[in-house]
Amino acid sequence: MKLSDIIVGKTPKPIRLMIYGQRGVGKTTFAAKAPKPVFIATEDGTAHLDVARFPIPKVWEELLQCLTVLAKEKHEYQSIVIDSLDWVEQLAHGQIAKDNGVKRVADLPFGQGYKQAAELMFVFLKYLNVLYNQGLHIILIAHSDIKPFNNPAGYSFDMYQTKINAQAIAPFKEWCDIVGFAYFETHTTQVREGHSQKVIGESYGKRVLITEQQAFCEAKNRYNLPNPLPLSWQKISEGYSLSMQGAT
Repeated sequence: MKLSDIIVGKTPKPIRLMIYGQRGVGKTTFAAKAPKPVFIATEDGTAHLDVARFPIPKVWEELLQCLTVLAKEKHEYQSIVIDSLDWVEQLAHGQIAKDNGVKRVADLPFGQGYKQAAELMFVFLKYLNVLYNQGLHIILIAHSDIKPFNNPAGYSFDMYQTKINAQAIAPFKEWCDIVGFAYFETHTTQVREGHSQKVIGESYGKRVLITEQQAFCEAKNRYNLPNPLPLSWQKISEGYSLSMQGAT
C-alpha cells in the first residue's frame, strides 16, 4: 500500500438490502421492481410474478450452485433476490442435521446444531459478497416475528425482528446497507364503549418501509433515507442517488 492508493470521497456501489415484514405486505413484489432481477426462490412465492427465477433448490448444495452459476457465467442480471432467507436457514438446518446424522438441528446438544447452521449461513453470505463485488444489487427477503428485546438500558419490550436465529442473521444485518421493516401503516384511535375507552387499530392498505431503528422494529440504513419511506424500489433508488451526489 502507498499513500497514492488512498481513495477520497464517496464511492458508488450496488445496494445491499434486507427487507422483512408482515405477511402479504408486498416484499416479493417490491423486489421484482429492482433492476433486472433474478430470484433464487427457496419458497414458492414468485409464481404470480413475471420474473426470472431458478428452480427452487431442495438441498443446500443446489442453493450454492445457483450463486456459483451467477458468479461464473455471463448474464445480464443486475439484482439477485433471495426469497426468502428464512428458507435458506431451513436448508442450512437440513444440511447440518444430515452431516451429524440427526433428524433436526435441535437434536444436537448445547445448541451446537444452531451454531453450525449459523456458520453455514456465513458461507452463504460469502457467496453473496462475491456477487456484490461483481456489481450486483443484493436483496434479501425475510419474514418477521414478534420477539422480546432484552433492553440493557431499561425495561425490556417486544419488537418486530426477523424469524431467523439470532446467531445466523447477525452477520447479514451488519453486511447490509439497508435493513428495512415493511408493514401496513396503522393508526390507532380511542373509542368509547359504554363507560370505558378502548383503542382500535385502523389500516388503509398503505405499505411503508421503516428505515431507521424504532422501539417496535429493527431497521437501519447508511444512505440517510427518509423514515418512513413508501415501499417502492424507486424511492430506495432515489434516496440512494441523493446520498451519493458528489461521489467520485
